[in-house]
Amino acid sequence: MDQVESEVKRLQRAGERRYRELVVQICDGQITDPVQIAGVLHELQKPLGSVKVDVELLRARRGNRAIVDQRPEKESRRDELKRALDEEARRFAPLLTAHQELQSKMNGEVQAINAFFSTADVAANSLRQTAPAELMEEFRELNKKINSLGQRVPPLREEYNEASGHAANYRRQATATGDVSALRRQEASDNAASYGAKATGIERDLAQLTNKIAALEAEQAALLERMMQP
Repeated sequence: MDQVESEVKRLQRAGERRYRELVVQICDGQITDPVQIAGVLHELQKPLGSVKVDVELLRARRGNRAIVDQRPEKESRRDELKRALDEEARRFAPLLTAHQELQSKMNGEVQAINAFFSTADVAANSLRQTAPAELMEEFRELNKKINSLGQRVPPLREEYNEASGHAANYRRQATATGDVSALRRQEASDNAASYGAKATGIERDLAQLTNKIAALEAEQAALLERMMQP
């Protein structure tokens, strides 16, 4: 009986080896014939489900092993890069220090200039506030004129946009294709011309108004320069 038991164990081990070989061969694509695979599974008394699981497991283990095998190479490359980075940091340290010093100096100068601007604004405001009374009165009058003219600009722009919009709309109607009578086309053409002329007139008025404001602003700027003289 001992010999029988020993033989049974030997056959079991042989069967397990043959099964593992089958899994490897399927995974490597060496065996693709379903009849051959089924025959081996039947001989070894292994279910189809188990071989599917074991093949997938082997593939996963091979993939993991391939990743693990790359570790020494990646570690070597990482160390190489760290050494290169350390060397670059060492070489550029003096330049970085010089850059930081220059940056600090320039930032300090910018802050000093900004502080000067604040002082200059206070000085300019004081010059304007203490200018001769007649100049200050003239400045205020110019300011009133500029503001008065400026208030006329938005309504004119609105009228211009409305007139030009109507003109464009009637021009489209005058040139539209389809079942439109000659009378309707003529009416649309006349309206387009009328609104177009209106828009042109408003545009001319806007240009004149803008020029007047610009002239007054130039006069005001010149007056402001006189006010700021000691």
